[in-house]
Amino acid sequence: MRKLTVIGVILSSFFIILAFKNFNLNDFTSAMVKVNIFLVFLAAGAFLCSYILRGIRWQIMLKSVKEIPFLTSFCILFIGYMANALLPLRLGEVIRAYVLGVKENISKLASLSSIILERIFDGMILVFFLSMLLIIYPFPGWVKNLGIFTAVLFCGGISLIFMITRYQIKIINFLCYILHFFSDTVHKKITPYIEKFVLGVGMLKNKSQSSFVAVISVFIWLNEALVYYILLIAFNITSQTLFFIALFTMIIINFGIMIPSSPGNIGTYHYFCILALTLFGVSSNTALAYAIVANALMIICTVISGVICMWHMEFSISFLKDEINKFW
Repeated sequence: MRKLTVIGVILSSFFIILAFKNFNLNDFTSAMVKVNIFLVFLAAGAFLCSYILRGIRWQIMLKSVKEIPFLTSFCILFIGYMANALLPLRLGEVIRAYVLGVKENISKLASLSSIILERIFDGMILVFFLSMLLIIYPFPGWVKNLGIFTAVLFCGGISLIFMITRYQIKIINFLCYILHFFSDTVHKKITPYIEKFVLGVGMLKNKSQSSFVAVISVFIWLNEALVYYILLIAFNITSQTLFFIALFTMIIINFGIMIPSSPGNIGTYHYFCILALTLFGVSSNTALAYAIVANALMIICTVISGVICMWHMEFSISFLKDEINKFW
């Protein structure tokens, strides 16, 4: 665990240096003083509302594993995001799978595979939004390259999972044939893992559920773009295409924080936020102030909500810490 933390801190430090490269205290302070606090709280409310949709989506995705009550999926979702805010390298995803497995007595691998599928759906929606923006704006080449890279990444991921789901038996037989040369009993070990993984992504077999999840995913990210939009207004940043700027900023940040970093995505979040906003003429110091407020807002909301959900689910922080240490 300590090694992972050190790696995350090193990577975050690199991006923090980049984020503060053009720092000017007067400009930064001026941007912070002008922030509309009421709109910041409004953005926090909109941010928390998106988790209702995320809870509904995860509940639907888990139907192939087990019927999970909405409140359970909602609370465990918050616990996972809280862990992401407090632990390095997005370990909250593992925590979420583990807590659900313990609470509902289901396979932790099946739970984790549903989370992986959830992330792929998120990535594909963001790629779709970015593609639309690329038609509207003459972005620099690196944005187009990012769009191509992420499109290949997430489309490849969903295709791979779909193939595993559709041709489960053939894949198991093929892997067993290959690994049979190394061990006679390997197929007995690997088959249950593949079956549990497929169980977690079994939603793909149901077209209506998959379509519903895709639609919910669109609304989740439009709602999150609204959070960024409200915060832009709070910083008195104006433009006729302000919502599109908010949408683009959200996309670039979420692709940027895929890079492993310290708890709360410190550094990566701020650098990629600045990178996005400065493309639209926002000063780097105003963009830095915006990034700090937005990141702090999301961390505070998820941590407070996560602690409340842990209390409701009767889990303790010390218990989760012990389980993380066992895992690593």
